[in-house]
Amino acid sequence: MTDRADTIPRTTIGQLVYTASPRFSFARLVADLDSALSGCGVTERRLTWDHDDVAILDIGGARIGLCLAEDLGREKATAVTVAVGFAPVPGDDRLARQQRRLAGLIAERISNRFPPSRTVWTESEETAGPDLFDRLNDCLALQINAEADAKKRVTARRLKVERRRRLPEQQDVSRILARIDATIAARQAGLPDPGPDAIPVARPGEPANREPDLPRADRSSLHAVRAALYAPDDPAEDQRPSAKLRLAAHAMDATLMVVFLPVGAAVMAYGLARGADLKRSARMLALGGIWTGALSMAGGLDGLGVLIGLA
Repeated sequence: MTDRADTIPRTTIGQLVYTASPRFSFARLVADLDSALSGCGVTERRLTWDHDDVAILDIGGARIGLCLAEDLGREKATAVTVAVGFAPVPGDDRLARQQRRLAGLIAERISNRFPPSRTVWTESEETAGPDLFDRLNDCLALQINAEADAKKRVTARRLKVERRRRLPEQQDVSRILARIDATIAARQAGLPDPGPDAIPVARPGEPANREPDLPRADRSSLHAVRAALYAPDDPAEDQRPSAKLRLAAHAMDATLMVVFLPVGAAVMAYGLARGADLKRSARMLALGGIWTGALSMAGGLDGLGVLIGLA
């Protein structure tokens, strides 16, 4: 054994902080660490417990301590503290001189199985023991409370800023009042209500009269210009007969085809091509009836048969 160098601290400490309590057995964690260090080549090994949350493993002139602390601070956090350093009695201190590396390996072994929210590293000139662990846990609880208070202050400031943004600014109130006055004046003058963009409002950093105050366009004159440029829609386009009337017209055309095949076929084809017209079909059917009566009186059934193509 050699004397401890001045550059090496007495103990290196790592605290694994969990916002939620990890589901592991602390006794099993200590047993795994004891088993892993059994082949380090140092024969002097002694494991002692202080209650159920502190385990001290002395290996020669090195001391390795594990501590479990729960319900730390107002956030009810959990911390697993790993301490590696020199033992209070002299001995083989090869592990103690590699305390930073050994503490990092132990913390990494635990973190791989149970990932913490963060890890706090520190050094101390005290030997690892229950009293040191108690002070470390008290300091960690105060730090957790301070961080929670800082987070609450940040949240309160953000909510305050958001509430200020929701409240109407002075220029917004002026704009609303100006819009109400413009709407009342427009209604009294018989003009349409102005839109939401009718009242210009200055943006931050811009002059209020950045846009010229041009007169509003006369909508009545615009409608007159449009009426002069565009012909009015043809009202005849909207007077297309209904489906019932078109069906009646086609029925008349079919009846006319029975009486006068050539004439009825022509009327039917015209109606299908240009659209059915009840008045046209009725006129053609009436003319066909008159023509049939005239032929019957003049030439008898023979002339009628020639007309309809039966003779």
